[in-house]
Amino acid sequence: LRDLPLLAVVVQQLVFADAAGVLFTANPVTGKRDQAMITATWGLGEAIVGGMVTPDTLTVEKATGKVLVRETPDKQVMTARIEGGTQEQPMPGHLRRAPVLSDEQVAELTRLGVQIEQLYGMPMDIEWTLTFPSPAGRGAGLPQPKARGGEGIFAIVQARPITALPACPAIPKGESGEMEAPIEWTPPDPKGIYMRSSIIDLMPGPLCPLFISLGISSLLRQMPQISKHMIGLEGVFAADYFTSVNSYGYMNTSFPTKTWWWILFGLLPGYPRLLRNLVPMWRDELRPKYQAAVAQYTDKSPSQMPPADLWRDTQSLVDAATYYIGGLMFATMGASAGSEGLLTQVYNKMVKQESDPPATTLMMGWNNIPARAEKSLYDLAMWCRERKELAAYVLETPSEELVAQLTNGQSPNRVSPDEWKEMQGRFEQHLRQFGYIVFQLDFGEPLPLDRPEPMLENIKMYLRGDGTNPHERQQASEARRIQTTETMLGRLKGLKLWAFRIALKWGQSMAEIREDALAEIGLAYPVLRQMLREMGGRFADAGAIRQADDIYWLEKEEVNAGVAALEGGMALDDLVRRVAQRKAFQQKMKSITPPPMIPYKERVLGIKTDSFIAHSEDVQTSDTLKGVPTSPGKVTAPACVLHSPQDFGHMRPGDVLVAGATTPAWTPLFAMASAVVTDVGGPLSHGSIVAREYGIPAVMGTGVATRRIQSGQVITVDGDRGTVTLPSK
Repeated sequence: LRDLPLLAVVVQQLVFADAAGVLFTANPVTGKRDQAMITATWGLGEAIVGGMVTPDTLTVEKATGKVLVRETPDKQVMTARIEGGTQEQPMPGHLRRAPVLSDEQVAELTRLGVQIEQLYGMPMDIEWTLTFPSPAGRGAGLPQPKARGGEGIFAIVQARPITALPACPAIPKGESGEMEAPIEWTPPDPKGIYMRSSIIDLMPGPLCPLFISLGISSLLRQMPQISKHMIGLEGVFAADYFTSVNSYGYMNTSFPTKTWWWILFGLLPGYPRLLRNLVPMWRDELRPKYQAAVAQYTDKSPSQMPPADLWRDTQSLVDAATYYIGGLMFATMGASAGSEGLLTQVYNKMVKQESDPPATTLMMGWNNIPARAEKSLYDLAMWCRERKELAAYVLETPSEELVAQLTNGQSPNRVSPDEWKEMQGRFEQHLRQFGYIVFQLDFGEPLPLDRPEPMLENIKMYLRGDGTNPHERQQASEARRIQTTETMLGRLKGLKLWAFRIALKWGQSMAEIREDALAEIGLAYPVLRQMLREMGGRFADAGAIRQADDIYWLEKEEVNAGVAALEGGMALDDLVRRVAQRKAFQQKMKSITPPPMIPYKERVLGIKTDSFIAHSEDVQTSDTLKGVPTSPGKVTAPACVLHSPQDFGHMRPGDVLVAGATTPAWTPLFAMASAVVTDVGGPLSHGSIVAREYGIPAVMGTGVATRRIQSGQVITVDGDRGTVTLPSK
């Protein structure tokens, strides 16, 4: 008998499940060991395991059992016990959107999970059930959720180690010393090449969820139509040409095979014809179509519109804006790069002599929208200067206070009411003309119209006598351009003259409209933000979010569901915790430098990538930051690091402007800057172009300037070598 194997019969009590789910004793998404994650649904857990239902998902603080994030979706299916087995059934209506677990039950389940984790000495994947008592003494199945309180008995039916958990980080982060999981920059497509360049220069920071899910998705949806209309080829770009990784914008520059055939046999042979057509296409088609679309919605009153109509018009306006943005990539942005590059090469190789000005002189001095906006502020400042009491009051009053007074129309005691009223009218006229120029592409970010304080700081600068007269500067640049052009045309003959004329025509035609095209991206944004704030106000009134601007922290599908609920007179999901979590994540991402390229490659198509994308953080470790030289000159001066328009008031004349990127709305700051340094950008970025207009050094694409440089540090910017030297430690 001793040699016979011993057998045992296991007798287990059947565990009834009125609710079930899975508990992870570490966060399987971020790797955080101080958090647990719970999924839960009504009925048996088979519906979760089989992927038939989207369960409740809760992120929990393990030490306290406190719910950090609770997501309660519409649970449409459940697995129920029937005689002889189980069956998938429709979820009872009163339970579809009801949370499965109360806060008390979450805390109890988390406590059980911590005990199991301590027993095994490792993070665990635990399956659990919850049974509610009934008069019969067994699971009655599906009580009214609001009546159940903290009742119910948990049972643990399985526990095993978590597989593929992100590595536990070794460096504490934050004031609490909490251990943070490292940020993973995983490409959406392993075969893709993702870059932060081109139009991504207008997305320097992390993007809000609504812009990602509504704006970028609209742009992606329209790109085939845009490319077919502009260049006659529909499938030019990858399906995820625009995407986001950890809320930062990226472009997938891996082209389909047929695109390469088109480049070789369509684009290159037809490039001269394409360049001839692009400016008329922008002027006669793209721009008027966008202006007409905006005008269609300008006179509507969002507060009077039903939710469905308001949301429909909002999406249509987003489509109009993204069609224009996508069109610019063909009509002005790419063409500008090609035409300026061609003109520069022809000028440097065939025309330029030792004493001649640089090629950029031939493309400067245009009276574009950003230039006119700056002139408007200068003219307002000069008007104020003629009224001494008004000028003195503007200079000594904080800009935030001035904005409030200009908004409510109440004139200060020390200022003539008539003068104040006229100033108010002039300032409002300026905002109507130029307040739409975006700080960045994300429509969740405020406009100059919303944050006019920087404009008042610019007016104060001119009142103090600082800065340069924009009228004189633009006219001087224009005169240099004309004189240089005439000199070269008079000097050249034969083939050189022919080549220079063609390159000059293309280069100057694109340079003239380039900044106007970028500036008008924001034409739709004032109306669009008004619509979204109206929708946000309705969501806030319904208790879904705390304030109207929280609408930007929702995703498109969440707004879809909320609008449907408003139309049907139903309660909206509580999204307050979700919004708070997303805000916290974006705040964290603002302190992180995104990689300029995923995966990093030194060369693409034989071209060194550091010539057109920002430098990566891991190579910028010395006291000399490397970037792209985009405007010549050398300056040593204090730095002013600006992370957003809210920081504009910190800028002082003579400072080096340091930013993630600049757009046309930043142009007034260049009048104060002694040099410009950015994280992203290249020779044709807005900052480069304007820096050359102002004759100040610029270094773009450092990758880490806003993190490595501190405001007040005296730094040296070398726009010839493309370096920024920091003080030695």
